[in-house]
Amino acid sequence: MERILRENRGTIERIKHAITGGAARPPAIQAPPPEVARAFGYRRTAGERTVAPYVRLSPNGRVVIADAESGRQLHHLGDLRGSRQALRFVLALKENGYYAPLDAAVAEPLASLDGRVVADADAEVCLKREIAARLGLEG
Repeated sequence: MERILRENRGTIERIKHAITGGAARPPAIQAPPPEVARAFGYRRTAGERTVAPYVRLSPNGRVVIADAESGRQLHHLGDLRGSRQALRFVLALKENGYYAPLDAAVAEPLASLDGRVVADADAEVCLKREIAARLGLEG
């Protein structure tokens, strides 16, 4: 009996589709429970993921908000431009030549930092702290 069902699976599916009008669907695959997922190394689904944002200064001068868990970039805030002696923070705004400017909710608290001179490593750390404080990313 199993052999007959297996060999005629396509015909059976077509008849089922014709009778139900396509309403009969195969059961959805369920995600394994958390204890099984940990035991077998399954990844978490997007609904379980938490975001831990922080301010990151990249070696190439990009200033971004990134996720501490995944390392992914969440927002591009701007760049550090100029020579090493006269670096300045340029906010990602349309007026500064960016094609994808920041949202107003993010740009507004940072507007007074646009053009700030960042001369040394201590100033870079202070800039990161200032951005984090203005955006409420303490921690």
